[in-house]
Amino acid sequence: MAERVAALEVAQARLEERMQDHEDYRKKQNGTLQRLEEKLDRFYWWLVGLMGGVIASLILLLVNMGLGR
Repeated sequence: MAERVAALEVAQARLEERMQDHEDYRKKQNGTLQRLEEKLDRFYWWLVGLMGGVIASLILLLVNMGLGR
């Protein structure tokens, strides 16, 4: 009986260690995903600004063509 209890204690300790490793890994991954999300958000706004510039340029081109310049 004592051997089974000792084996269960060892198994429990191993599970606790594995769970702690898993939690540490998850925290690291969440931080990485958060940084990636921030980079994608900045890229999105860069593209929005670029598209706004292109649209403004096209509008000005059409206005100039319409005025015969």
